[in-house]
Amino acid sequence: MLEVLGSLIVNPLYGLRYVPTTIASEEILRGMFLARQPVRLFHSSRVGGLLRLVALSAILVGVIGASWSWRLLQWYISANALTACILGTQCPLVFQTAFSYFYGVPIHLLAVAWFSLLSLLAAMRAYGIRRASLVGMIVGALCVPTVIYLDYIQVAIIHAICSDCELAHVLGLILFGLFVIIYRSDRKNKTQTSSSMP
Repeated sequence: MLEVLGSLIVNPLYGLRYVPTTIASEEILRGMFLARQPVRLFHSSRVGGLLRLVALSAILVGVIGASWSWRLLQWYISANALTACILGTQCPLVFQTAFSYFYGVPIHLLAVAWFSLLSLLAAMRAYGIRRASLVGMIVGALCVPTVIYLDYIQVAIIHAICSDCELAHVLGLILFGLFVIIYRSDRKNKTQTSSSMP
């Protein structure tokens, strides 16, 4: 039967065409395979473009978070935080406690390092390194227990809310959320690619 169909077959991509008998079976199998492929709602390049946009947004949020945390560190070092806030009024009550340090290191300095690292990972993912999304999500997840702990300290022990700090917390949670989106999209695309392979 392949001898008969070898001279004239229908290919989904090229329509009716003549092919040599020796490659007729290959063309038929390829056409059957392409016909079974599901129609993608989003083209792979479009999905890649959206992921790149999310990664660039993560870079922006990370840079803003690092800059804001650095501004708070400079504000604290200059002793201005002991008398006033950049935003709000209760920051001095928080900054004057021992909870502003983690084993002798200012928390704002750790925040600068955290935001900077995630900005670098987001840039690596935007460049095309997929493993950066997993590392970024793991590093970003540290934000959740940290924010819960620091907010608990402010509410339950210090009885004051540092509005400057809360802005950094919000930026951290947004950045973590962006990395979750990137990682889930990478994983979904990897699964779809694996399932579409013959």
